[in-house]
Amino acid sequence: SGDGGADGNAGDGAPIANTVLRFTDINGKQVTTTTDGRGYFRISLRGLKAPLLASVQRDNKPWKSLLVTDIVRAPANRRFDTINLTGLTDVVASELAQREGPANPQALTPAALNRQNAQLPAVIAALKNGIREQIDAAGLNLDTFDP
Repeated sequence: SGDGGADGNAGDGAPIANTVLRFTDINGKQVTTTTDGRGYFRISLRGLKAPLLASVQRDNKPWKSLLVTDIVRAPANRRFDTINLTGLTDVVASELAQREGPANPQALTPAALNRQNAQLPAVIAALKNGIREQIDAAGLNLDTFDP
């Protein structure tokens, strides 16, 4: 039908293995998948509408990631998006949640993400600037690095 999907990894120094990931769209529809032993997952996002909020449990706390681009594509343009869940993606989600109101990362919902979407570039820029030395030390390009 032209719908796409996603794959990626959950981890931060070590894989978040054999753990359920939940993807929730702007309309409240949810799909789940489980990471493998290396933290990898692959999932169909058929019928979901962006923005999406992805969450995985790490140390008994939900870590978040997000996808703000539209998922539904014309049949010729179907694609898979990469959605990784790490400490950095959780920082981005937490910062957006704080801009929404209460300083509570669990307060971030797809609807809140939709309202805060314009703030996303500033949040990412601030994070990248804050870890500039680490990005440089890793030999990565600051301009193309996407937390």
